[in-house]
Amino acid sequence: MTQNRGKEFEEAVKNLLDAHNLYWRRVDTYFCPNCSQIINRNAAGLPDFIILSPFLLWVECKTGSSRLNENQKEVKQRLEERGQDYFVARDDIDGLLEKIKNKKEAL
Repeated sequence: MTQNRGKEFEEAVKNLLDAHNLYWRRVDTYFCPNCSQIINRNAAGLPDFIILSPFLLWVECKTGSSRLNENQKEVKQRLEERGQDYFVARDDIDGLLEKIKNKKEAL
């Protein structure tokens, strides 16, 4: 997986969220290129996007064969245990589009 591929996918997710007039925020984490450590430790494991309105949905973006890391697995588990909806968006945006449509229909 290239870093550009991931950024392009995240940009596609942003465009999709905007196209559906959703209120969302991006959770920014930064990695030190020298030590590969997470700079924003407060955000470790948090999903990439949070859709806040008209429904709540946590969205993690993954490309290629990348998987959730241990922090992400823990956050996912804790959110789901508390009744939160967590979605892992893969390379193809269609899965997220379907999830958004289903959430809107359920309102």
